[in-house]
Amino acid sequence: MFKIVVLILLTEGVILGQNSNEVHQELDSLKRELSTATDSLVVADLCFAIYEMNTFGIMRDVSETPSLLFRALRIYETTTEFTKLADVHNALGGFYYNRDLLDQAREHWSKSSGYYQKAGDNFGVAKSYNNLSLTYPAKDSLKVSYLLKAIEIGDARVQGSAYNNLSDHYLLNGDYAKAEEYLLFSIKTGESIGRTSTQQAGYYDLGSLKKKQGKPEEAIAYIEKSLTFDAIRSTDPSVIGAYELLAELYESKNEYDKAFYYQKLWMGAKDSLFNAQVGQELLSLTTEYETEKKELTITSQQSKIDLFEKESQLKNQLFTFILLMIFVTALIIYLWKSRQSSRNGIELQKVFARDLIKNVEEERKRISNELHDSVGQQLILLKNQAKMEGKQAIVDTVASTLEEVRSITRDLHPAILDRLGLKAALEEMIRKLDENTDIFFSTELIEIDSLFSPDDQLNIYRIVQEAFNNVLKHSNATSAKLSIDYKENNVIVTIQDNGHGFKPEVEVKRRDSLGLKTIQERITMLNGKVRILSGGVGTRIILEIPK
Repeated sequence: MFKIVVLILLTEGVILGQNSNEVHQELDSLKRELSTATDSLVVADLCFAIYEMNTFGIMRDVSETPSLLFRALRIYETTTEFTKLADVHNALGGFYYNRDLLDQAREHWSKSSGYYQKAGDNFGVAKSYNNLSLTYPAKDSLKVSYLLKAIEIGDARVQGSAYNNLSDHYLLNGDYAKAEEYLLFSIKTGESIGRTSTQQAGYYDLGSLKKKQGKPEEAIAYIEKSLTFDAIRSTDPSVIGAYELLAELYESKNEYDKAFYYQKLWMGAKDSLFNAQVGQELLSLTTEYETEKKELTITSQQSKIDLFEKESQLKNQLFTFILLMIFVTALIIYLWKSRQSSRNGIELQKVFARDLIKNVEEERKRISNELHDSVGQQLILLKNQAKMEGKQAIVDTVASTLEEVRSITRDLHPAILDRLGLKAALEEMIRKLDENTDIFFSTELIEIDSLFSPDDQLNIYRIVQEAFNNVLKHSNATSAKLSIDYKENNVIVTIQDNGHGFKPEVEVKRRDSLGLKTIQERITMLNGKVRILSGGVGTRIILEIPK
């Protein structure tokens, strides 16, 4: 629910504004300069510049990070360049923190705070204190101490993050009042500097907190408030979460129209479906368990009767045999009817799930086409008219709006899948993820377009999309990979990352784990199998789909 914010980035905003060719050209230029540089300070500056380009640019290659940073550090340590020393230690702290090496991260962030103090950089000091707090357990007093120091410095750019982290600390310690207090501070800070993302996150988290406290009215008010900010896109994780929470809250209040409205929004944005098959399997296991208990009880009772009535053993055996036959017959009939009923229920549920998924996809495709054909065309005409009239401000605004409409249509339905096929659509998805996130994505694909129908290709695309959404939202990974290969008569699709693992057998039983259930539902529609391998580090999702 709450967001732990690490303040490490230095020039990301500038780098992400460049296109792929510009980044490659600038990176090659920096490496050529480094290979010929003789001045030590120039070498150090080039090392840090290459690190920034690798880490925050389009390629996001972190393999060279340690060697580049330590090379720069050794040079800066012989100078009085305190700000540059602090920047390198801050970057190293982030590198170790992302790999769960908290002691090393704490060491470097402690040094960065000291060097920022020597340089008179209050923003840097506050940033280091905020980061240091993340290296301590939730109940450690040092965590709170560093956050309060960061807030006391008074830089609003850090205060919003620090308040969020403080609210998370108090929530984990069960102090809901303090958690709420700091969330309100975070919202106020966001308002003071005009940062809508901070306000939106604060209102969403307040609503989640009120839901935990059993205050549905306040929860609804705050969560609906979080959806009112213009800059927030409907595909943002917190917005999707808001739709889901509002559906649950309205359902708890028996306001089913509103619950259905938000459930429909949630399904359209997240493409998830609750699957009750696990409950049916548990019910079946419970029935078998109770049946075995009855059989064991009857066997035990019969043994006592045999021992107690030795003189009439034959008669009792015959009587017992008759009773046993009647019981077995009744049991067989009961089990047959129960299994038949269970199968019918599961089959109906599968048919309903398939039809619902198909209808949702058709509706998304229809809306996507209408946006492209009507709104998109109108915007293009408006842009051309404004361009002819020399109104550049309107041209820029319309161009931005047109790009947003195109992004929405792509989210609703991947048109590239219809035009170029599954392989091209998956490659485009990975390219977009790599360009717009801090995770390094790679692919290893073979040609499979001719093997599947259009509906099956869409299901495979949605499964991969759902898996990578979970990587972005939960894994804290630095790299992820999609690979597709043949094995006998199956196509093997593997999605893997190096982030935090989880327990699949636990997550799939949670009511809110709809993403995993949707993957299971879609793989069933493909007559395939799914295996999830996850532990302390990394997760692999392996799909086996018949050709």
